[in-house]
Amino acid sequence: MQVHGVADARESNDIDLFVNELLDDADTVRQDVTQALRAAGYHVEQVATWGVTDGVTAAQNGELAVSHPDHGTVNLQMVCVTRYLMPVDRDGMPVTAIGECLYRKIEALQNRLGAKDFLDLALLRTHMGQVNTDRYIGMYVTGLAQHQGRPESELRQDLYQAFAQVAQIPDEPFAAYGYTPAHTVELRTAILTWADDLAPESNPMRRDAAIASGHLPITHHEAQAALTRMAHSPSTTRLSDQQLSSWRAAATSSLLRAMSTRQSTQHAQQQLHPISDELERRAQLTPHERAAEDTVRRAEEAERAAGGDPGRLGPRGILARLKPTPTPTASPRPGPSAEQHLRAHQDVQPHPGRQV
Repeated sequence: MQVHGVADARESNDIDLFVNELLDDADTVRQDVTQALRAAGYHVEQVATWGVTDGVTAAQNGELAVSHPDHGTVNLQMVCVTRYLMPVDRDGMPVTAIGECLYRKIEALQNRLGAKDFLDLALLRTHMGQVNTDRYIGMYVTGLAQHQGRPESELRQDLYQAFAQVAQIPDEPFAAYGYTPAHTVELRTAILTWADDLAPESNPMRRDAAIASGHLPITHHEAQAALTRMAHSPSTTRLSDQQLSSWRAAATSSLLRAMSTRQSTQHAQQQLHPISDELERRAQLTPHERAAEDTVRRAEEAERAAGGDPGRLGPRGILARLKPTPTPTASPRPGPSAEQHLRAHQDVQPHPGRQV
């Protein structure tokens, strides 16, 4: 994003190297990169490898920690991913196209819940312009729908659910990037409004953006009502719509595999029932009630991140957690310190089953 000149693009402590095809010699490539960096005076450690695929022997993805006494440390990720758009040339180096940056950020929301992805999405939309951004997303939805054999309306519903997760992220992760509570409310409102524009006309999971963003507060009665509704199954009611949908897709896939191999389907069915029940419960709520539950999840996540017990908050604790910390001035957002930057890269993970 910085190479493309995106204004206010955040500093990053990692570098991504992408390839769009499986490599038989991925291990050798990582070794070559490691040796070249060491020869240039850098200290390199392999942090992890993952992504073993049928037909190739080497793990396709890897992460290296690269450090230098004068220049600090960065994480270097070498990853095999699907490529939608051809790279562009910047000073003789192939760089991910700006539209590809947009697609990567959208797909990141499927696997993690981090403030940085929503910040990047908002900056990309400002840089590209609403018309151009919507055009890229339209091409993305059409192409993915054709590839997966699904209606475009379903893909747009998925996008809405992914974007709406911004309502569950507390103020603190955004503060690590210099955002005040007021700035954070503005960002949530912008993302939720964008989500409404992307969603199909019939959107069973729509929520009140003003409530979900924190622009309008919920009352003690509304907090109590939301907690009462969510009390029956904390393992599912605390997940986002996107997380539930992803979990349901994985459980459905397991069920189909079990059926095709004539294995027991009991475990997959046991997983599916509570997920489907929770999604059906949410579909029966009003947009205001869904938004109120989003704010409860946001308050509980803030309490968890602070080392407290979310289960003991109660309605008063929820309201106290949602009350923004007063800020002395509304000065322009400063750049994050090194310590703030490291804290900001700790993605919100409200469920141990999340992939990061």
